Order: sequence, then structure tokens, then C-alpha cells
Amino acid sequence: MEDSSTNGKIPARIKTRRDFLTYMLGTTVASVAIGYLFPKVSQSREIDLETQCFALSQEFTL
Repeated sequence: MEDSSTNGKIPARIKTRRDFLTYMLGTTVASVAIGYLFPKVSQSREIDLETQCFALSQEFTL
């Protein structure tokens, strides 16, 4: 039995896979574009190893 097709030329399973890949490519491009256009603004600061280890040890002693 032949695969059912949506337009008579492309089998439905191939068209479905093509639609899915188009959707994935579109969402990937959109995500990258949004990340590039609207980067998250944050303040960075130097922190020494002792301060970081102290904060980590305080978190695990609870």
C-alpha cells in the first residue's frame, strides 16, 4: 500500500519530517537572534577563592 500524501507527490511522512526540521531551524535562528539582539546585562566583579569557598561551605552546613 502506498503512503498517503498531502499533495500527491510528497509522501506525508517526508512532508511531516520536513515541516519539523523547518520548525527546528526557525526556532534555532530565532533564539540566536533574540540572544544577540537582547543580551542579558549583568555586573561582573572579581571574587577571590577564599570568599567563594567560604560561601560554598556556609551553604552546605545547613
